[in-house]
Amino acid sequence: MITGFPELVYEEKKKKEQPFDLGPNALSIDFLRACYRNNDLPLPIRMRAAMACLPFEHPKLMVAAQITENSLAELLDRRLEKIKQLQSTPVIDAKPQQVEVKPSLPRLADRRYRRF
Repeated sequence: MITGFPELVYEEKKKKEQPFDLGPNALSIDFLRACYRNNDLPLPIRMRAAMACLPFEHPKLMVAAQITENSLAELLDRRLEKIKQLQSTPVIDAKPQQVEVKPSLPRLADRRYRRF
């Protein structure tokens, strides 16, 4: 029977491949890399994943301390000698001078003394 309408045919949609097809031994950084490399995800999610990976993919520039002295034991001995010298110096026994302090007079125009 011809009605002028095309015949409806049901077609199954192809399943989309999972973008996060990670193996059982995958690390969390592998998952984050898959997130920020997936163009189907929204940009804020991809940026957050990239920021989370950043410290692990690129080293930080830091200052490394270099001790030029011979050993840590010698440094410790010098510091202990310096502490002994500071403790053996005489302390000046100064007494504070007595200062006469008058109480201040309240100001009537001051906001603290207003009632309203």
